[in-house]
Amino acid sequence: MAASARVQVAASREVRLTVIDARTPAAEREALHRVLAAKLAGAMSQRSGDTVRVRPVEAKARIARSQLEAGGCDAVLVLDDDRPAVLRRGNAIALCGALEPETGNQQVYLILGVTDPALRDLLVNAFSALVADRVFLKKLQSGATYADLVAVR
Repeated sequence: MAASARVQVAASREVRLTVIDARTPAAEREALHRVLAAKLAGAMSQRSGDTVRVRPVEAKARIARSQLEAGGCDAVLVLDDDRPAVLRRGNAIALCGALEPETGNQQVYLILGVTDPALRDLLVNAFSALVADRVFLKKLQSGATYADLVAVR
């Protein structure tokens, strides 16, 4: 039963990902967000057995919290060394990883609402796969192209 719920969630709409990113230079920001969204989508698609699309939209922390609480986004990705205070409160699950795992630098957080367990499970597993993918993270740090990064399996 749980597997069919995952497919239904994945097939019903795009996953709406709000991104908070004050760390990445403006010229690189959109490409980085697209790469991270594509990597999450790939992991979610693989796990659900259906195509999942993740649409990243950048926002400030207060707006992201409001969107998460109101159902305007499914998750918030924070690219910063500290999670904003407004996203430390509320009924949400927060995961943490590093984009430079060898040094623990460049913290990344995924904050999820708790209302949809199937979607939550897909996102938790996709985020875990993202921060555990050493090949992808090394290419990300080396400045690889978008196509090269998305192609990393």
